[in-house]
Amino acid sequence: MKLGGGITLEGFEELEPAKFVVARKIIGIYARKTSDSFGKLDSFIVAKTGNSIKVSAKCGEKTSEAFSEDSNMFIALSRALSEAAEKAKP
Repeated sequence: MKLGGGITLEGFEELEPAKFVVARKIIGIYARKTSDSFGKLDSFIVAKTGNSIKVSAKCGEKTSEAFSEDSNMFIALSRALSEAAEKAKP
């Protein structure tokens, strides 16, 4: 599922609508933080598989990847997105 600004979500289709809205908001905030560090993002991919989240951000030649796993999807999401944003800092 593609969102604006080069953001792609994978594996989020099965979430109930309320959880999906919250996840989208969290992802948007961290995509903005990562973009502030990197510059305009070429791609920002967030993939959910079971209890794990993988984030991959790319801007030109720079890339940032992060992974987190937790029984609470929002905790895993926050950890992975935070790590990706930190790795993107110059």
